[in-house]
Amino acid sequence: MRPFRLLGLAIVAAFVAASAFSTAAMALPEILPTSSSERTWTGKNDGTGKPELYLKGGAAGSQVVCETASATGTEEAGKPLGLFHIEFKKCSLGANVCTGLSDTAGSGTILLLGTWHLVWDELTPELNTAILFLPDEVHFTCGSTLMVFKSGGSLVCLDLEAMVSKMSHLFHCDQNGGLPNDLHWWNGSGVEQTASLKCTVSELLTSEYAWLWLGEVTYGVAISADL
Repeated sequence: MRPFRLLGLAIVAAFVAASAFSTAAMALPEILPTSSSERTWTGKNDGTGKPELYLKGGAAGSQVVCETASATGTEEAGKPLGLFHIEFKKCSLGANVCTGLSDTAGSGTILLLGTWHLVWDELTPELNTAILFLPDEVHFTCGSTLMVFKSGGSLVCLDLEAMVSKMSHLFHCDQNGGLPNDLHWWNGSGVEQTASLKCTVSELLTSEYAWLWLGEVTYGVAISADL
C-alpha cells in the first residue's frame, strides 16, 4: 500500500475474540465514538510517494500520477459517515496532463467528491475497521483521452492505528494489477459486501480501477476506537 495517499476520515477499529463471531450474519457493535454535533476534518497525502490511480491490468502508462492531493470533509452528528472533497494536483497520464472538465484546461487538477462510511474490514481473528469511500462520477481528460470515473462504486481503505487516541491518523488504500487489495467489507448486520470501482476510457473501454494511496486525516480533537 503506497501512493495515492491523502484524505481520509474518521478512524476506528476494534479487537474482538474470534470465538465471538461465526460466518453467519450477526449484529456488530458500534465502531466510532460519534459526536453530538457535526464536525470537520482535513486530509492530505502523507508525503511518502505520490497519489496514483491504476486501471485494471496495471501496464506501464495505465496509471494517473498526481504530485499531491488535499482534502476536506465532514462527519455527521451521531453517525460514522459524511462527505469528502479531494483535489488532486499536477496529475498526468504518461506525458499527458489530466484536467477535470470543470477545472482550468491544462491545470492538472482533478476534483473528486463523494461520501464515506466507517465499516468492518474483517471479522476474525480481530474485528478491524476501514473507511469505505463512495465517489461521485467525475469526468476528466488526459491529452485527447476522456476518462470517466463512474458513480455507484466503492473503495475500502484500512485504518492503521484506530485504537490510538490522536488527532491525525493514517489509512491505506492499496492495489494489485489495477484492482483494490481489499475488496470485501461487512455492514453493521455482519453481512459481507464487495467493493469495486469502474472507469470508462474514451467512451469505448470500461475497466475497473484502484487507488494507490497512503493518506492522513486530521480532526480538531483526538479520536480513537471506543467499544
